[in-house]
Amino acid sequence: MDLSFGTRIRELRIIAGISQRKMAALMGVSPQAACKWEKDASCPDIMSLPRLATILNITLDELFAPEFEQIDRQQDGYGSKAVWWKAAR
Repeated sequence: MDLSFGTRIRELRIIAGISQRKMAALMGVSPQAACKWEKDASCPDIMSLPRLATILNITLDELFAPEFEQIDRQQDGYGSKAVWWKAAR
């Protein structure tokens, strides 16, 4: 199933464990702008996509993959989460 770009941002944000407000703050945009991205009412600026991928702990390829699947998720001793992804084929 192909997800819209906004839906991918939302799903990846949730999996990364950050709130929409936190993502917006890390991106330097308003919470309303982040909400519009997730509702496909607008898109992030192309120059900000590497930062978005870093915040979501994924690669740019994975951000644009029509489908994705989580390979592994581990929590280290400090409470940080590491997520490994691969684009579904």
